Amino acid sequence: MRPWDAAWLAVVSALIVAAALAVLAINTVSM
Repeated sequence: MRPWDAAWLAVVSALIVAAALAVLAINTVSM
């Protein structure tokens, strides 16, 4: 695997985790 592939995967996974946390936070606040 090339270094920039690993960096790209890290960025994408971080965005997915951030989005999931944002959804959970919004659901918690709206309840």
